[in-house]
Amino acid sequence: MQNEGYDQVLWTDPLTHTLVEETGTTNMFAVFNNEIITPKLGNTLLAGITRDSVIQGLRELGHSVIERELSVLELIERLQAGELHEIFITGTAATLIRIQGFGHQSIYHEVLDQGNTDVSDAIKQWLDAIRLGEAEDIFGWNETV
Repeated sequence: MQNEGYDQVLWTDPLTHTLVEETGTTNMFAVFNNEIITPKLGNTLLAGITRDSVIQGLRELGHSVIERELSVLELIERLQAGELHEIFITGTAATLIRIQGFGHQSIYHEVLDQGNTDVSDAIKQWLDAIRLGEAEDIFGWNETV
């Protein structure tokens, strides 16, 4: 995929190859109008502490986070309808990375041109503030050593 200009591969389910699962070793979040969708855990999608922390943090910040199946077709349709505002991925090494857009069947779909980074900015700042001791660690994630 690098020869096509992509930095990451979006993996889909092994049965239909239509449902979003993860990107490499990271979990994906799609920000729609009033909800944030992340693929639900299952037999092939692994749980991650960063994913869990982001879900808890987003909910603490007042966002609706839904864990459910998410198809590539839904991403495209909702992007075309102006409802997909942001995609970001989370993982242990990556922490949080915003996704500019995605390709599917040789067509590139730009997300950030019509969206914004409000949600990913807010959760990254919130997590960093807890990590640095600048905000209250209400979940008890930090350990003094």
